[in-house]
Amino acid sequence: MKIAERVAADLRRQIAAGDFVETGSLGSEAELIERYGASRPSVREAIRILESEALVEVTRGARSVKVKSPDTRTPARHLSLLLHSLKVSLRDVYGARLMVEPGAARMTAQNSWDTAPAVLREIIEAEEALLDDPMMFGRMTVTFHQTLVELAGNQTIDALVKSLGHIFLAHSDVLFREYEGQRAYLEKGVKAHRRLVDLIADCRPHEAEEFWRNHLEFVQRDHYLPDAQYGEIVDILD
Repeated sequence: MKIAERVAADLRRQIAAGDFVETGSLGSEAELIERYGASRPSVREAIRILESEALVEVTRGARSVKVKSPDTRTPARHLSLLLHSLKVSLRDVYGARLMVEPGAARMTAQNSWDTAPAVLREIIEAEEALLDDPMMFGRMTVTFHQTLVELAGNQTIDALVKSLGHIFLAHSDVLFREYEGQRAYLEKGVKAHRRLVDLIADCRPHEAEEFWRNHLEFVQRDHYLPDAQYGEIVDILD
């Protein structure tokens, strides 16, 4: 590895470990040069590497480099480009959700039946307030799906789904433009969400799983997804 790559790798590890939480910065360029015994060009290249990964923010004239907490937008961009290069269809992307969410509904009903319903019902109330604003309704619906997975309690799946969530949000902005004036259809979505939450609250995991799988299959088969290529929404993520 080049010196710059080694410096970037070490700083990346420290960022992930939360070593810079208190200060919020990597320190000054001079401090990094001294810390790593590296040349100024190598340190600057290391910082550029981290900046390209959205792990730091460089402000001209500032004495230190600001650290940014890793989030799911960066892997979402890379995932977006990868799926585009593989000519993956939107139907395939939503198929991944179909493989995950019914199981998440089951786990939520098993493990969080007493606390999850209040969280999900709050989102449903927000959806109902947005029935006359389809695009914002669509965004809130994505939040419902993501929160369902989060409540299931598996952090790895949660991180993966939240990365995909940026893709779903980008597609939602395109999709729900078509639902202007179609309040009745949006109300059906809210009704399905309420039914799922009722099953979770009643601690009926297998029924929750089956209901949610049937609902997602219905939506994907009859409403949401043209056989479009994923590249249609790549630009929205940039």
